[in-house]
Parts: sequence; C-alpha cells; structure tokens
Amino acid sequence: MIKFKALDLGCHQIARRVWKDYYAKVRREKISERMKYLQDLVPGCNKITNKAGMLNEIINYVQSLQRQVEVKK
Repeated sequence: MIKFKALDLGCHQIARRVWKDYYAKVRREKISERMKYLQDLVPGCNKITNKAGMLNEIINYVQSLQRQVEVKK
C-alpha cells in the first residue's frame, strides 16, 4: 500500500491563474490548427485572411456540398 501526504501551501490562486493562462493558450493553438486544416480543405479559402470571412466561406462550401448530395439522391 502506498500512502501520500498532501500539504496545502496556499498557492491555489497562483496555480489557477497559471492553469487558466495555459489552457487559454492551448485552446487558441488548437483553434488555429483546425482553422488552418479547414482552410486547406476548402478550395480558395486560403486567400481569406480574417476568421469570420473564412468561416463564412467554409459554411457556404459545405452547404453547396449538401445541395449536390441532395440533388444526386
């Protein structure tokens, strides 16, 4: 049996702040990676520089694919 002894050194606020900053950074990096991946999938989308415009173009592209699938049914 392994026993651990935990001590509270009062650093919770610092740890929370560090974790919050780290989590936010990792989240932004993941979003950027996925946006780049989507940008590479959608033809002509890599020319758009702002995220809102890029997402709008991606939505339009996916909707056009949906319409093509519905027509072929």
